Amino acid sequence: MEYKDEYVSLVLDALNNVDKKYFEIEVSGTKSPKKRERVFCYELYHQMRKLQELNEHLDLTINGEINKAGNLVIKENFDPDFVIHRQGSIKDNHAVIEVKTSKVKRGIIKDFETIKCMVHCYNYKIGIFLITGSDIEWFVK
Repeated sequence: MEYKDEYVSLVLDALNNVDKKYFEIEVSGTKSPKKRERVFCYELYHQMRKLQELNEHLDLTINGEINKAGNLVIKENFDPDFVIHRQGSIKDNHAVIEVKTSKVKRGIIKDFETIKCMVHCYNYKIGIFLITGSDIEWFVK
C-alpha cells in the first residue's frame, strides 16, 4: 500500500523492518514472551533513522520520547513516543506518533488525547497511533 505522505511511508516501512524479537522479548525462566513497548520503540526508531538516511530529502528530525515540559508554546506536559518535526520551529511540525503494546484502555485514551491536541492545537499535520500485538477487531470493539 502506498501513501502520499513520505513520512507515513517511512514509518510503515520501518515497522516492516522490526524483527519480532524486538516486539516479544524472551524472558529467562518462562516460555511466555513479554511485550515491551520501549524495546519495540527503540528498534522502530533505529529502523526509521536507517531509512531516513537513504532519503536525504526527508530532512525533518525524528525524536523519540521528547518531553514537551518547558516548551514555550506547548503548555501540556506531553511525552509522545515520537515526533517528526524541525527542531526549534513550530512551523514544521509534521507527525506525532504514539505506540501501545498493551490493551490498557486508560493508556490508549491518553495517547489519543495527546495526538488530538498536538494535531489540533500545535499544528502537527499527522497523528499516528500504532497498536501492536492486538488485532483490529479487538481495537474496534
